[in-house]
Amino acid sequence: MAVLFALPLALFWSVTVGGLTLLPADNLFQYQPFRADAATLGVGSPQNHLLSDLVLENYPWKRFIVESIGNGELPLWNPYLFGGVPFFAAGQHSALYPISNLYYLLPLANAYGWFTVVNLGLAGVFMYILVRGYGLSRTGAMLAGVAYQLSGFLVTSVVFQMMIGAAVWLPMILALCDKIIFHAQGFRGKPTYALWMLIGALAIASQIFAGHVEITIYTGLVAFTYSAYRLLSSVRRNARTALQPFVWLLLMALLGGALAAVQIIPLYEVVNSSFRAARAEFSQVLSYGFPKSLGWIRWLVPNFFGSEAQHQFFNWFSLKTEVVPLPSGYTFWDIAARWKQSVEGGVYVGVLTLLLATVASVRWLSGCLRRLRLTVVPVMASVSPTAPVGFFVVLAACSVAFVFGTPLYAILYYGLPGINQLHSPFRWVFPLTICLAVLAAVGLDDLRNARFS
Repeated sequence: MAVLFALPLALFWSVTVGGLTLLPADNLFQYQPFRADAATLGVGSPQNHLLSDLVLENYPWKRFIVESIGNGELPLWNPYLFGGVPFFAAGQHSALYPISNLYYLLPLANAYGWFTVVNLGLAGVFMYILVRGYGLSRTGAMLAGVAYQLSGFLVTSVVFQMMIGAAVWLPMILALCDKIIFHAQGFRGKPTYALWMLIGALAIASQIFAGHVEITIYTGLVAFTYSAYRLLSSVRRNARTALQPFVWLLLMALLGGALAAVQIIPLYEVVNSSFRAARAEFSQVLSYGFPKSLGWIRWLVPNFFGSEAQHQFFNWFSLKTEVVPLPSGYTFWDIAARWKQSVEGGVYVGVLTLLLATVASVRWLSGCLRRLRLTVVPVMASVSPTAPVGFFVVLAACSVAFVFGTPLYAILYYGLPGINQLHSPFRWVFPLTICLAVLAAVGLDDLRNARFS
């Protein structure tokens, strides 16, 4: 598992051990009063204007927390924005997130790089644990871990530190749900429901403390449907064995929420007074999804529309190298297709991951057809009987529909309270990425042990 920490460290070596910082300080010189001294200090156009949130939002938050603690005060209220705003209640500061201790122990300029590496490392390890729990090979689990931790979604979300902190926990939560539902074997082969419940509650609380409510909602939705699916599978085997895991799962959720109540309760009060609830109509929210014409292409070629960090790109339509307009950072085709910029459009998981996930999906669909006695292609016997392939295939399909802003999103928008405050259906790429990573591991093992019948 050390490899799963070594890979993010290698990717971000320059902002950890290389003496640089992840903070894009040059972005400040887009604005006054910094712009007035830009020429004197030799600062030109920012390398990547999309990273500005790190210095305009996140860094002031972390600086405010550190200074408040240094003054012996709790950072409850931020007096420096407008006439003052709630600070602790808003949650995005990640002040209580365990890994945020890096910000308090290290110089802030260095902490951002290490925070990123630790969280991406945990993302890979947690995915590895989830896949190994299905009985898949170490190679498949390693593939899934790398595919998830270095996915376009997580790497481009580094600009939102609270997002990567929140997104890493879902694979571990799913793995712990399985531990409780299926036998809960622990030390010396005895059931240890309480142990897995406690670890799960800590994982849930950590996820909430990370500070990104939208990712928390998606985590809760996926974990709930996953647990329901796995419980129903358990009931089909033995109806009398399902009640006890259900109670322990409920306790895990309640205890996790109770541990995070210090953040949830004030956040709930702030959300109830938010202006976002009536800010956008359903049709407008759908328009924020990926464009249905060319939106799929970044899964195959991540920089097809150019990269704001490179400042130029090869236009496949004009067959010419063109300069990315600055400071907007959008290419011509970004505007023409109403495409997302690279941070919101970071979806790449690798072509190999896509191909292997397709293998697993086709094998599962073929098995379904075979059970219906509609054999259309040779069927590979499953080598992963405990992996809920069907769940991840269906979740991936639903996530794709949400990402592209199809009418299916109405199920969430109108069916669940508070979802109408989320104006980013494209972020369902988060559960989609998890599905693709798991399915890729299944596909790899199926190919390595292929048995056609």
